[in-house]
Amino acid sequence: ALDVITADSGSDQLSLMLERLLVSYRATVKSLEAALDARDQSAPGHCRRVAKLAGQLAAEMGFGGNDLMVLEHGALLHDIGKLGIPDTILMKPGKLTEEEWEVMRQHPEMGCQIVGHIDFLQDALAIIRHHHEHYDGSGYPDGLVGQDIPILARIFAVVDSFDAQTNQRPYNVVYSAETALQNILTDRGRIFDPQ
Repeated sequence: ALDVITADSGSDQLSLMLERLLVSYRATVKSLEAALDARDQSAPGHCRRVAKLAGQLAAEMGFGGNDLMVLEHGALLHDIGKLGIPDTILMKPGKLTEEEWEVMRQHPEMGCQIVGHIDFLQDALAIIRHHHEHYDGSGYPDGLVGQDIPILARIFAVVDSFDAQTNQRPYNVVYSAETALQNILTDRGRIFDPQ
């Protein structure tokens, strides 16, 4: 009987430790998300909105479990690399010059450098790095084509575009949800996965 009590106590202790670890992971992601929100005032709440919408879309497509958690982490932190973009570029109210775009295009790689050493975020790096890849290969940073773009990054790209089109930013025109969806459909096979 003593062995059973000891085993149960050890199991309870392990469960408690795992729960604390999970709380710590969530706090880490929330802290990084808050740092990004504080830094990039051009899109308040963007990361939280796209995380929720991406999870809904992926669940509707049949994804579940770990994929949804990875997608949430990647969505919340997809623009974390913008912490390394100079204010003059990140906060610029007008169009960026080609030189400024070159700097801005570095944010996916910077994001991977910022969170790449965090073990529990390893799977989310594919979303952070590849959320600006285009289905036809014209995206960045790696110019991946079609199915070479990780599926969760392809799903996320649709949601990211939808949110960017339907929420005010210093440099965009706000579209209705219907127009944003039509724009996405128009870009199937070029920017977005046709499926």
